Amino acid sequence: MMAAVGLDGFSNGRMSLRTASGWVASVGTDCTCTALWAAGPNDLFVATGQGQILRGDGVGWVDTGAPTSRNVRALWGTSASDVWAAGDGGALLRYSP
Repeated sequence: MMAAVGLDGFSNGRMSLRTASGWVASVGTDCTCTALWAAGPNDLFVATGQGQILRGDGVGWVDTGAPTSRNVRALWGTSASDVWAAGDGGALLRYSP
């Protein structure tokens, strides 16, 4: 699976997934996507402008319960159980279930 986050024509961050039939809009919530990191082919993390971090498997999305309301601007990790997020105002979060 391939995924991309970018701005649409209205300066809103949107995420799309590449499927066998082409690119399709994704994320089952009305959100502004600001960052994306993939732990594996079917294990994606996406951050929103509302401080939410979602984890997806290519079929659905689950809120990871990130404890912030600040914009998350970057995601990076070493594995699906060690993901870091950086955001506005110096916010630094670690997802380690």
